Amino acid sequence: MKTIFKVWIFMILVMLAGCELNEEVIRNEKYAEKIKIRESSLDKLLGEGKFLTAYNKVYANRDKSRTAMEAQYNFTIVPHGAKVIEDGTKTSYTFKITREISNPDFFENLVINVDSLGQPSAYILKYTPSEPLAPAAHNSFNFKGQVKITPIVYNTTETGKTTICVTAQILMCDQAWSSTNTGVHVATNDCQDQNHLFYSPVTTCYTVNGDIGGGDFGDDPVVIAPIGGGGGDPPAEGTPPNNCHRCPVIITAPVEEWVEPPLHCEKLNELLKSFNFKEAIKKLKTEQALTGVKEQGYNLSYNGKGNLVVSEVPEANTGENNVNYSTFPLVFGGVHCHLNGHFSLFSGADLFLLDKFYQRHNYASNGGISNPLIPVHLLVSNMGVYAISADNVQAMEKLREIYSSNKKRESFVRALEKKYQKIDNSSFALANYQKIFLEFLKDNGLQLSLYKADDNLTKWTKLALNDNPEANTNKPINEINCN
Repeated sequence: MKTIFKVWIFMILVMLAGCELNEEVIRNEKYAEKIKIRESSLDKLLGEGKFLTAYNKVYANRDKSRTAMEAQYNFTIVPHGAKVIEDGTKTSYTFKITREISNPDFFENLVINVDSLGQPSAYILKYTPSEPLAPAAHNSFNFKGQVKITPIVYNTTETGKTTICVTAQILMCDQAWSSTNTGVHVATNDCQDQNHLFYSPVTTCYTVNGDIGGGDFGDDPVVIAPIGGGGGDPPAEGTPPNNCHRCPVIITAPVEEWVEPPLHCEKLNELLKSFNFKEAIKKLKTEQALTGVKEQGYNLSYNGKGNLVVSEVPEANTGENNVNYSTFPLVFGGVHCHLNGHFSLFSGADLFLLDKFYQRHNYASNGGISNPLIPVHLLVSNMGVYAISADNVQAMEKLREIYSSNKKRESFVRALEKKYQKIDNSSFALANYQKIFLEFLKDNGLQLSLYKADDNLTKWTKLALNDNPEANTNKPINEINCN
């Protein structure tokens, strides 16, 4: 028997699947009613009658701790940081949502909208930034990029409609706390001046055939005619049809848990700007390096003008399992390769080199003050390009304390080797290596950060153990984008 959640959606034509949201296309309109925006949590909202009524209609069925909608659409609601917007007779509740496998290239929100008749509707909004998110006034962030709206159908009255067009009025703010902190940003509850609040509209239209069930609309339908690329009127094929009763206009403001990039991102990103650094990485990736009889490496140093210098370690200073970096005082780090058949992540000896860089570097560009955040050690292996760096001086002191005792040093190195040796050559080797290495650092009280570069050497991602006991089984490692 066909039910609302088992009917497949047949996509005939995607009229408009993404809209550009940026400063150039913002349309500042005047509203008679005062716009109210506040922050709340799911628990608090469940104590409000209006939200509870809408919530119960949207989440009519339950499946243990997750709602039917969450299970159907494979997402989980983040219960804190919700934004509530009230504008005249319209009210919206916006939550950040997450999935088991995260993607740093976009973030998603669930919007529950209550119209002037008190009828609720639900939507997933996918925000794909065209530029990295940046902090802004009012504890907010800047956003430029694409917005895709996917209606969540939970009511049988939605069936039999051939066209769905949804317009989201994105609430923005251009108020600043100071003359140095200006620009348009996502509205928050700190934006209370009505003269600085305005909406930026984006629309997504779908043409469907037959009933609209509980499945999804597919992964990123083809964008036919995005609105607002250069301003002006939208194209005719992207315009909702006249007298379209199922073409709602909703209000929302993006919710994202924006955080500062990890400690070492600026330093690592600077390395990727160097042509010589990228060439060194490419050379270490070659078959000659990975299948040779000796490791190869490069010194990383700054010249007198503060510019990065990448110099090759002479072959005479390399061995099957080692690279002897220069002791020149401007050297702050190094990059080397592990031969195929050797361990795919840093060895115990590789870790000790961080303190060697820390002690030898004269920190001239840092006013002569030693800084544990500067030294970096990189590895090129058959799994990719990795970097480690210390988070504080205590990590350096811990490494030095272990290295100062032959017994402690040998035990330290051997313990990591034994953990690596348990990893078989399965399809899970990558995840196992990363997890074991991070657990080893934690077990030894070493506050070192691990990063991995993408294959094109354009960005870094910090890898960290997932401390959430409910999620770490399926996702043992969190990935935090540096960009």
